[in-house]
Amino acid sequence: MVVDRGIISRRTGLGLLEAVIHRRRTLDQAMRERARDLGRLDSRDQAFVRRLVLGTLRRFGQSGKAAHEFLAKPLAWPARRADLLLRLGATEILYLDGQPHAAVNSAVAVASADPKTRPYRRLVNAVLRRVADNRQELLDRNIPFAENLPEWLRESWTARFGDETTESIASVLALPAPLDLTCRVTGEESSVARDVGGTVLPNGTVRCSPGGSVEDLPGFQSGDWWVQDAAASLPVRLLGDVRDKLVLDLCAAPGGKSLQLASAGARLISVDHSQDRLRLVEENFQRTGFDPHIVACDAADFRSPEPAPAILLDAPCTATGISRRHPDIRFVKSVRDVAEMAAQQHLLLKAAAEQLPPGGLLVYCVCSLQAEEGPDQVHHILQTRRDLKHVPITADDGVSPEFVTPDGHLQTLPCHWAELGGLDGFFAARLRKST
Repeated sequence: MVVDRGIISRRTGLGLLEAVIHRRRTLDQAMRERARDLGRLDSRDQAFVRRLVLGTLRRFGQSGKAAHEFLAKPLAWPARRADLLLRLGATEILYLDGQPHAAVNSAVAVASADPKTRPYRRLVNAVLRRVADNRQELLDRNIPFAENLPEWLRESWTARFGDETTESIASVLALPAPLDLTCRVTGEESSVARDVGGTVLPNGTVRCSPGGSVEDLPGFQSGDWWVQDAAASLPVRLLGDVRDKLVLDLCAAPGGKSLQLASAGARLISVDHSQDRLRLVEENFQRTGFDPHIVACDAADFRSPEPAPAILLDAPCTATGISRRHPDIRFVKSVRDVAEMAAQQHLLLKAAAEQLPPGGLLVYCVCSLQAEEGPDQVHHILQTRRDLKHVPITADDGVSPEFVTPDGHLQTLPCHWAELGGLDGFFAARLRKST
């Protein structure tokens, strides 16, 4: 029975990995499509499958390089499914502290049962046994973390940040992300940290180790906090004191920044086009005790009932900055997606600027590390809207100096605060309309 569960788990993991890599499905989409297979597993095995697939996506290049070292020649295209099986097995052996013999035997059983991989079952057996036998030597070799990045992403980040920083970013992306909480009441951070077994970061975020159910943590049901990466909590600070001011939160879902604005006393209108995602915003508002004003509308079409002196535009993006949480993003996105999102962001920025009153403040942010979606986007809007002026961000705005770029933008990188567990990658800029 134990062997059967192990085989089913790894076969399911292989199917999920193939959906992401070869069919460009997000992991969540792939899991919904394979709900029947996952339903055959208990909760512990489902958790193992998710951990295995996420680990392989995070270590895709390193596990591939380790396994390929023991091939006599590169695998041809027809063996692409067998190659994914090798990466799954190598990841489990090298990076997930799995039992090597279980990983090898289960991988061989999966290969033997699948017509597409059956011709490679002996190869799978031989290669993974070599990986297991040479485990420590392979780990000591320190295969570059940048190997885990698709070529288009590695080239993009290297051009923008340089080789050394790209390697530092990739080193953090190879690890699971921590769980970050923003407290409803300022000053309660130490108490919440004590209750959930976490620590307080320099910006006031409470950080916990990942794992377990968020709903089971103390303070969830009473709405004492909400889940929000430390970096994602920074853009709201750039609006300054918003108490009693009308603030528009455009593209608001899943609602973390709206909750920050509500807790700061803003008169808030949260706008998003997705009814499904807005339901999550409503649930979080109800849980935390705030009264939401939510509008289901495309942010480009929304018009405020009265002039709003502060607007936050958290624009849709390729989300490459949060790929430590969602490593599938690296494989389902492409250069084409960057261009498409940049065009959409420009339209949203124009629409936001049009309804900003004279003297009003606009904060634009994205959870992307692509220049086209960050600094290039701001440069473009400033060239086309002469009534907008850039308001440089400084450490006086309550952000760490290392997050401030020479151009006065906010840019967090996954390798920032690496000793504390890293951050999501976020870009933000602040603009003011001329009076």
